[in-house]
Amino acid sequence: MEKFSSLIDYNTQFPDFVTLRIKGEIRINVLEPIQKNLESIYPGCKGKKVLFDLSETAYVSSSGWSLILSAYQNIQDRGGRLLLTGMTTEVRNAFELLEFQEFMENYPTLADAYQEALKEELFLPQGKFPREKVDYF
Repeated sequence: MEKFSSLIDYNTQFPDFVTLRIKGEIRINVLEPIQKNLESIYPGCKGKKVLFDLSETAYVSSSGWSLILSAYQNIQDRGGRLLLTGMTTEVRNAFELLEFQEFMENYPTLADAYQEALKEELFLPQGKFPREKVDYF
């Protein structure tokens, strides 16, 4: 089994972004360090984009998906925005099976998430963003 790590990256070039990088497998026995990182992010996440970089995450258990769902709700409730990035095929399959793509933003890479969020900032007032996906004509 791969060694697990959970690290927070505060981007000085883009202060409205916080990245939580998770490496290894998200199972019940590793939820505590992820939760501690999330609890340090929550107080300051208003107006921020919190990116979950899952590019080095091999597996997410049901308890891991529960934690991600809880993080999504906590971040939304505090005026932030959760974006999932870099899901492997196995992780993406579970994500889609749970139908989380219906309400959680997800991007193939971290760069794609940055690019899309920055593009949206050009068209939205500071700190504001749509809560639902809307089709524009």
